Amino acid sequence: MPRSPRYTPIWEEQARKIRLLKDDLYMARRTIVELMPEKARSILNSYYETKSKEDWYRWPDQAAEQIIELCTDVTQRTYQGYLYEERAKCPLCGDGPQSFYDGHVGFKLPEGLRRHLTGYGRSRECSVFGAVRALGREHYQDRHKRLGEAPNWATMNPKSEEGHD
Repeated sequence: MPRSPRYTPIWEEQARKIRLLKDDLYMARRTIVELMPEKARSILNSYYETKSKEDWYRWPDQAAEQIIELCTDVTQRTYQGYLYEERAKCPLCGDGPQSFYDGHVGFKLPEGLRRHLTGYGRSRECSVFGAVRALGREHYQDRHKRLGEAPNWATMNPKSEEGHD
């Protein structure tokens, strides 16, 4: 007599698919980080060193400052012989601002690039830095689960931690 197929409840199948998708997303984010040059990779992986909520809040700005220092292809603009601004493309994703005039030159240093990296204000966040921030949030959440603490994710929103709307 043929065996009847094993019945799997729909919620078990959905839970399995969600787990697989989460694993794939994690691996995609880790791959993004691994494709970065060694100096950038060590800066981006420094989120592992955050121990407290205060460390977590400070980490994006500290990492962004270190990433800005990695800029090598800096364009200097002058007006009548005087330097008035320096610009560089993002050393992580290679993007420049979405501007008709300055898009091909790069972000204004240091503030324009910092805003791009952290997504401050209405800036388009760097896709690489955004992936690393997501990895950091997962790491922070997992660590607190292991310690039996529950982080308040309402305050962990990257936009709200910098006073954004």
